Amino acid sequence: FSWTNVPLGDYTLTAVATDNLGGISTSTPINIRVLSPALLIAGSTTLNTSDAAIKTRLEGLNYAVTVKAASSAVTADATGKAVVVISSTVTPTAVGTKFRAVAVPVVTWESGLYTNMGMTGSTNKDFGTLTKQTQVKITNPAHPLAAGLSGTVTVVTASGTFDWGKPNANAASIATAASDATKVLIFGYAAGAVMPGLTAPARRVGVFAHDTTAVGFTTNGGLLFDAAIKWATGRI
Repeated sequence: FSWTNVPLGDYTLTAVATDNLGGISTSTPINIRVLSPALLIAGSTTLNTSDAAIKTRLEGLNYAVTVKAASSAVTADATGKAVVVISSTVTPTAVGTKFRAVAVPVVTWESGLYTNMGMTGSTNKDFGTLTKQTQVKITNPAHPLAAGLSGTVTVVTASGTFDWGKPNANAASIATAASDATKVLIFGYAAGAVMPGLTAPARRVGVFAHDTTAVGFTTNGGLLFDAAIKWATGRI
């Protein structure tokens, strides 16, 4: 029996046999987990605590995670993956345009890569970082990337740095800095959307995190990150 197109997740399976006299016997249950391959690009394969937290979150979403250092990663690493996730612990020049044109969803929180990925313009007014941040302001609560949240939301337990970008009008802009509505912290492009640099070959998402953010996600911060992965891969 071939079971195809199975959604990601955990399952318990049994076999039931019925004989000609109506006698029924059920097998011992077996547990299986359906996973999907993900690629995590970080500054090093020795992950810091936040990148390790991201890897754990991805595994909790039923992804089998391959970790590559940005310096050794190549475009072909994206082949066969359900999603490419790029941490801000990378050096943008080490990633360059390796994943710009891949027909695989990409989620990143390295604002220095937004222009390389074609997701924003190329000036220092198009992307950057903000320090001493704990909150985001949800501006598009109806979109799945908002994770059902609205208003001003605390996303980390301690003040830190967030990455921002300025996508064009073809993006779904979801959240801005609480103190500066011009700096977009969460945004996404659908496949085929015309981005500033190219037409999106697959979904592209920018999220608010930075190098050490994920280890301090609040519940809502985690929900927003998970929504970024789920929307990028078409699970919501």
